Amino acid sequence: MVWKWMDAIFEQQDDYKMPRTNDMSDTQIIDKLAKVAESIGVSSKNFTSQVNNQEHMVYEDARVAWKYGCIRGVAGTPWYLLNGVPVNASPNWTVAQWKQIIDSLLKQQGVFVKETINDSSTCPNHEKKCDYLPGKFECCTKGESCIPNVGCRC
Repeated sequence: MVWKWMDAIFEQQDDYKMPRTNDMSDTQIIDKLAKVAESIGVSSKNFTSQVNNQEHMVYEDARVAWKYGCIRGVAGTPWYLLNGVPVNASPNWTVAQWKQIIDSLLKQQGVFVKETINDSSTCPNHEKKCDYLPGKFECCTKGESCIPNVGCRC
């Protein structure tokens, strides 16, 4: 049910942006959300009573989740984290691009990763290539480490 709700909300998220809700009361917005709930099989009456019940666990869970996101630096959707670290990703990334980032992390941990991405870009012999984001690389000099999502750093 949660996934149905999320899908329905994301499909209609433009309807809840500030220009469209500026002149709406909280009650009007909740009623509008209740219609979305009905579309996925939740009664609007049940939805409204749960949302308006500040003692209900859903209210507390939502507050905790919101605060946790804020603490982590999440500022909107979509927002990508990999092992708890924000990733400067795009919603258009392919599986191959995600694989490139994840594989680079696995390699740093000594996990064998089969090479699948061929890139003709090279670094001088005394420097190590750092594929820190899909399609982006730097050449790390001696003493620098390749940090995914960042690049070469001391």
